[in-house]
Amino acid sequence: MSKNSRVLKALLAVWVVGATAGCQPECKLGFIGDKSASPLVQLIALGNDQQVIELSDHSALPIYLPPQGGRVVMVGVKAKNLTACGAQLTASLRDPSSGQRRLDSRTINLVSREGGFGGSVDNDISTFANVPVCPNQWAKGDVFDTEYSLTVNLVDQTQRSVTTVISVTPTCVGGSPETEAECRCLCKGGYVLGESCGGVTDGGVPDGGSH
Repeated sequence: MSKNSRVLKALLAVWVVGATAGCQPECKLGFIGDKSASPLVQLIALGNDQQVIELSDHSALPIYLPPQGGRVVMVGVKAKNLTACGAQLTASLRDPSSGQRRLDSRTINLVSREGGFGGSVDNDISTFANVPVCPNQWAKGDVFDTEYSLTVNLVDQTQRSVTTVISVTPTCVGGSPETEAECRCLCKGGYVLGESCGGVTDGGVPDGGSH
């Protein structure tokens, strides 16, 4: 397989990560919370250490190495006052300099979480929006250590919806030193498609490897 073919395959894999990440958990919850109240949502994210953190305005947002390679941000939710089964989760990251966005949208089943919430499953990346951010062919500057706008929308099957917009700073911190260095290379401003990042080409495909 040619180098260009490997690159294209890797990039496509990043965009379809949700389709290959695993099956959704069985939906065992009905309506969560109070039907007379407006939907509430708390944003969460998954890091390379597989730990979940809560996101608020101006939070650091881990840049995640998914099984398919490349880099994504894993954005999930804890929510209440809506129906748990078949909720549509959409997350987008916007570069304030260029106005360009990267997004992912998927249908998820919320599972029971603390405090009367339903939400994404900590150890199941298919229940998080896998927003593809690197190789960086879209942002004017570095994806890491730069503030971006994160918009998350959750809509249940009855069209109850909630949207949250916060500012976040993606970060390459987490994982091995090699993983962090590859992240900073793939996610830097001005990254050139095909450029090697410590023995790894676009999308996380090893130089000279075959898939």
